Amino acid sequence: MSLFPVLPGMNWPISWDSFDRYGSKAMKPSDLFAQRCIRWLVILASLPVWFGCSRSWETYQSQYRQILSEIKPESSNTFEFGIRTVGHEEIRVADRCTTCHLGIDDPAMSEVPQPFRTHPGNYLQKHDWQKIGCTPCHGGNGSSTEQHSAHAGMLRYEMVETRCSLCHPRDQILEGAPHTSHGKTLFRDLQCTGCHYVEGFAPPRQGPSLNGIGSRTHFKWLKYWLLNPREMIPNAKMPNFHLKEEHAAALAAYLMTFRDPEIDNTPEPPEGDIVEGGNILRRARCISCHPFNGRGGHLAPDLGRIGNKTNRTWLFAKIKDPHRFEPLSTMPQFNFTDEQIVNIVDYLFDEYTDYDLLDVFDQDSSAVPTDSATVDMGRRLYKELRCNNCHFLDNGMEWMRLGPKLTYIGEKPVEAFDFGETDFSRTREEYIFQKIRTPKIFATPKNPQKMPQFFLSDRDAYDLTLMLLSFTSNRIPSPRFAAYPDTGVYQPEGEAGRLIEKFQCFSCHRINGRGFNLAYDLSMEGSRVKREWLYDYLMVSYSIRPILVERMPIFNFTPHEAEVLTDYIMEELTSNLIPQNLESRLTPGLARQGQILFEEKGCMACHILGDKGGYVGPSFTTGALAGDKLQAGWVFRWLKNPQEIVPGVLEPNYNLSDEEALAITAYLMSLTSKESAHYGTD
Repeated sequence: MSLFPVLPGMNWPISWDSFDRYGSKAMKPSDLFAQRCIRWLVILASLPVWFGCSRSWETYQSQYRQILSEIKPESSNTFEFGIRTVGHEEIRVADRCTTCHLGIDDPAMSEVPQPFRTHPGNYLQKHDWQKIGCTPCHGGNGSSTEQHSAHAGMLRYEMVETRCSLCHPRDQILEGAPHTSHGKTLFRDLQCTGCHYVEGFAPPRQGPSLNGIGSRTHFKWLKYWLLNPREMIPNAKMPNFHLKEEHAAALAAYLMTFRDPEIDNTPEPPEGDIVEGGNILRRARCISCHPFNGRGGHLAPDLGRIGNKTNRTWLFAKIKDPHRFEPLSTMPQFNFTDEQIVNIVDYLFDEYTDYDLLDVFDQDSSAVPTDSATVDMGRRLYKELRCNNCHFLDNGMEWMRLGPKLTYIGEKPVEAFDFGETDFSRTREEYIFQKIRTPKIFATPKNPQKMPQFFLSDRDAYDLTLMLLSFTSNRIPSPRFAAYPDTGVYQPEGEAGRLIEKFQCFSCHRINGRGFNLAYDLSMEGSRVKREWLYDYLMVSYSIRPILVERMPIFNFTPHEAEVLTDYIMEELTSNLIPQNLESRLTPGLARQGQILFEEKGCMACHILGDKGGYVGPSFTTGALAGDKLQAGWVFRWLKNPQEIVPGVLEPNYNLSDEEALAITAYLMSLTSKESAHYGTD
């Protein structure tokens, strides 16, 4: 158990063992002690069962047959007694778990007690359990038919997720493993591979380029930032290295020596229209990616103190060509005019300059150190802290990983971990959990430790620990059963491809397996929407789902650019799953039937229709009417099985018949701005 002194910002100590496996709230030590006492009482009371009194598999099968006779009488007569084995010789698995766990794939058993209950979730639909077996995921002794022996070493709750790497790549995000997937996302966002090598994870180096940093920021901002990033930007991602002031000043002085001659020699832009700059900023929906003092998106830096951080000349150049300073930046290049950019710059400086912080800077009389000794100290600090592992800087220093390799940390011997002078439980998971929460907790005078302090919740640390515990050398023996995704990267060609790169469409949208799922997957967009609507939407976009933070910006496409992108989407991004020319089967009478079904199924609980409805799904009338926007074939296929098109989507599958789906399709297609829908006769 953890008994270390209470740290700043903590209410009480917490250990891995005390972390509640059912949620993000942990138990206090007193509650944990009481729970452990109860556990031991239960264990002591259960000893007679464990030693000789455990029920046999025959008893369980008799009970299962009795349940079958009540729930599915027709199946109880054909039930066969006997030991059942699942698995495959290629992966050396022969599990007898389903000898007792008889209802794992039967939906009718979802409410019965264990061991007969249906397997939770949709895992069995995605995994061929009759070949893979049970123990590759759950652990335990699958060859035994005695409960205490079969369950020995079995993984519980979220710990099961640590076994996914037996078949899946270490870096793969998995819908069915939310905790380890969250850990992988954090692992990437925090750029842990900048210091630690993990097979399968590429070093991202996502921090901003530091080339020319002396021409874009101020010494005092940089010094205070290095002292505590979150003191300057509350949601900053950069960790706290707990530098002394003299060291932060030296490092800032070294960085200020890197200048951008073009910025230094460019006159400051003229004054702009602040009010118009605000209007342009809002139309561009910059808040979709950038937070402003913590409010807004989470995909880009917070601009809440941009006026304290940089200068007008650099900001103008950055907005005009984002990739000049950051070639790998995901920020799109907007088609702003110079006048519009000046207006935006002046609005940002007027609205997002913290004058209290300016007073702090004014009261700080320190100047930029220029003596060679201080600058050289900053150079050595830059190298010691391995800043190049996250940032680009042309300073001649090689990129060097500082931390230990983590490829197989999930099987690293406990004796190899240095717990220092602490009295934590000597377990692998306890060490990793505490190390992530408080990196210097195990530090001693002989082993000071260099890992910086990240700003993580206990749940974040827990999920990162689970992810690291999954990093082992264990792999499923047969490559035929390994779940490795296609590694080919989709690359659109021609002028459309160049425009997609210019406007960074992959930063939000996924197309044929490439990109992010921050907005709608466009892989079938040409079969989903109508050409006229798509062109108009590209020219002037609007919010389709108002409750979402990320919204399509207005890029100021030229008519030619919008036409090129429309042609590409309508011709290239289509699917054979979507039936064609369905409109000829739609009639006014069918639409009336569809309206009744639409109301009976409660569709307006999630979708807006006129001035009524919910905000979970897209609106059928706001911005564009459903009949003007969507293709009938796509609507029909979606209604039949939404999860077939978008796995994991919230919309339920109502198991509609073809006639019902066609009727609702007819109703939605009748919602059009045209004088009448192009329907046949009843």
